Amino acid sequence: MTKRPPAPPSLLAGTPRVNGPVRTAPPASAAYRTPTPPTSVTPATAPLARAAKTSRPSAEELFDRLVERGLDEVVLKIAVRRHVTVDEILGSDRHASIAAARHEFFATLRALGFSLVEVGRLLHVDHTTVMSGARRHAVRSCKPAPPLVDAPLVLEAAF
Repeated sequence: MTKRPPAPPSLLAGTPRVNGPVRTAPPASAAYRTPTPPTSVTPATAPLARAAKTSRPSAEELFDRLVERGLDEVVLKIAVRRHVTVDEILGSDRHASIAAARHEFFATLRALGFSLVEVGRLLHVDHTTVMSGARRHAVRSCKPAPPLVDAPLVLEAAF
C-alpha cells in the first residue's frame, strides 16, 4: 500500500476540513448576515400595537349598526329561536350553539341580498368567515335559511 503525499500547506490554509472535500466558510460580510426588520414598536407602545391589531367593536356597537340598517329584528328572532343572546351572536365565542346561530345570521343576511363584504364590514369579520359560516349553515340545515322578516321591509330600512 502506497502512502499519499500530504497536500501542500497553501491549499489548506484557513479552510476547515469537513468529512469530505475542503469547504470554505462564507465571508462575514453584510450580504450573509440575516437582516433584522426595522420596527417602530417600542416596549412602551407594544400594548397599544397589540390592541390595534385585535380591537373589535363591542356587541353594543355592532347592535347599533344593525339598528341603523333595520336588522335588529332579524338578529333578535335568531337569538330567541336558538336560545342564545344577541351579545353572543355578535361576539367571538366559538361554542357550537353560538357559532350555529351566528352562521344562521350570516346566511340570513346573504339571503336578504347583502354581499359577503357588506356582511363582513357590518359585523367586523372577514368576508371568508361569512362565506364559510353561511356554507356551514346551508349544510347543517340542508337548505338556505329562509328570511325571518319580509325582505322588502328590511331592504327598504337598510338603504
